[in-house]
Amino acid sequence: MPVMNGLDAARQINHLAPQTAMLMLTLHSSNELLKAAKAAGIRDVVSKSDPLSDHLSMALRQICL
Repeated sequence: MPVMNGLDAARQINHLAPQTAMLMLTLHSSNELLKAAKAAGIRDVVSKSDPLSDHLSMALRQICL
């Protein structure tokens, strides 16, 4: 992203529209990133290296509740 990274964008979205459900897709998953994402208002983080079919469908169900 040319202007800001995903966490910065999530913080702004969360500030302007706190009811927005956000899901992060990332190549590099870590506990630190998960904590930062949750603090930014992101409801779940999915690693691109995970078996996406199972995790993504579960994550989407969780964030849409």
